[in-house]
Amino acid sequence: MKAETRVRLTYFNRDYVSERIGRVTIGERNPAGAGSITFDISRECIEVLAKPSTHHFFWLSEQSCADGAFILFEGDDFVHLHIVEIKSKLTHKGWLTVRKQFSGMFLNSMALCGVIGLPEFKTVTCYIAYATENISSLTTASPVLLKGRLGLSATPFLLEDWVSGRVDAAWASAVPLVKLQRDAAGNANLAV
Repeated sequence: MKAETRVRLTYFNRDYVSERIGRVTIGERNPAGAGSITFDISRECIEVLAKPSTHHFFWLSEQSCADGAFILFEGDDFVHLHIVEIKSKLTHKGWLTVRKQFSGMFLNSMALCGVIGLPEFKTVTCYIAYATENISSLTTASPVLLKGRLGLSATPFLLEDWVSGRVDAAWASAVPLVKLQRDAAGNANLAV
């Protein structure tokens, strides 16, 4: 990470945006679903945490935001965005909300990178961690449920991205989706 990038990190509240090396832990913002995902990371990164019950940038049309993200460096010229959302129970309706939360965090991260002076993201990866989910049973019940209805942008049956493991959004297409099962304590670990 460039020295100038470190200086610009001081513009942000360290409780929500900070440099990390070795480990990033992103926790569920809702106390009812307490738990966290810990990422073991061998390179420098910037951790971005969402503040509970608030929106980062009031001017964005998408006010939902994922629990956190981290921006992983590859030298000084390439950055990789990792967006993280944690749920206790994930339903098909909840999946539509998660997709919006991914978009909100993507936009927040883009704005943050603009202030810091980082280049566009080389790659984006989305992570969803859940204790239980019922989407898989819906997708195996009938292939018709995978397709959205003609003329509607978002339906309760928009599950193609869940099955394919790739999220298509206005900001990027075919973004890899990593699904993580939370343990009995509500946590998950992953090496990146």
